[in-house]
Amino acid sequence: MAKHDEGCQWKVEAMAGSDDPDTPYEYSSEQPPSIAIVNALADLEEVDPTELDYTLYDYAYPEALDTLTQSGNVEITFTVEQYKVHITESGSIHITRHSS
Repeated sequence: MAKHDEGCQWKVEAMAGSDDPDTPYEYSSEQPPSIAIVNALADLEEVDPTELDYTLYDYAYPEALDTLTQSGNVEITFTVEQYKVHITESGSIHITRHSS
């Protein structure tokens, strides 16, 4: 179940490409998945989250993402810039860079 509740840990796995190993990011339950996604994208681009050239809101409604993930068994996939973001029903967030 993809509930974001007390004791839950959002695990974000960022993958640079299909041949590269996963790089896990752990976020506390107090941090909503929308914030975890922005932080992971900033980590991938090696910038501060405020220095990204885009916002998550340009691609998805952050409050809706947070609400949907709290509602139960859902899987969500969307694109942000050159990244595919996938939220699994278990609460893991996988970010994959699109191949050029």
